[in-house]
Amino acid sequence: DNEIEKHPQRKEWKTVTLNDVGKIETGSTPSTNNRDFYGGDYPFYKPADLNDVTISQTKNSLSKSGLEHSRFLPKNSVLVVCIGGSIGKTSIIMKEGASNQQINAIIPNTKKITSQFLYYSIITPSFQNQIISNARTTALPILKKSGFAQLSLILPPLLTQKQIVQNIKNAEEKFKSQKTQFENIKENYENSITYVNHIQSSILDAAFSGKLVQ
Repeated sequence: DNEIEKHPQRKEWKTVTLNDVGKIETGSTPSTNNRDFYGGDYPFYKPADLNDVTISQTKNSLSKSGLEHSRFLPKNSVLVVCIGGSIGKTSIIMKEGASNQQINAIIPNTKKITSQFLYYSIITPSFQNQIISNARTTALPILKKSGFAQLSLILPPLLTQKQIVQNIKNAEEKFKSQKTQFENIKENYENSITYVNHIQSSILDAAFSGKLVQ
């Protein structure tokens, strides 16, 4: 916050909670005893499906009646795994559907935040640390909906959000190219990949402290 306050152009940036920027939904699983609920046109999102920035294809699917017995998630909802070893895993859905109970979803208030800005906010090291530190540690780490909704992020104006996202994408493309070059070099392979991943984290940290905004 102090870093933000040093820059007059960032006076409109605010610290908010997830609950402030969208509706939080915890997923549920329709009865597996009813075969009519499954095998339809609607994706049923599970942690194993969250493997990219955006997703629309899933291993399992729901019928219309199955969706009606679930918690409906519209396109552009942001899904976050909140239990188990993949806690913190995040994706934006590109097709309406539902998720299981291991996932909390944020349905963004588009007047306040874009899905992509929300996605990048959640995958920052600082936000991931919030997820871990607020998760109840039992046999499996678990972050309930109430705690998840209170996690905080920095919220610039919408126009600035779009600029930050574009700057992140541009920077990622640059370093993906460098990563490909490093992957072709057998010597010092592990050190090279570690360096690129460190740079990627630095890009995110810079973006959300305002350093990529001109």
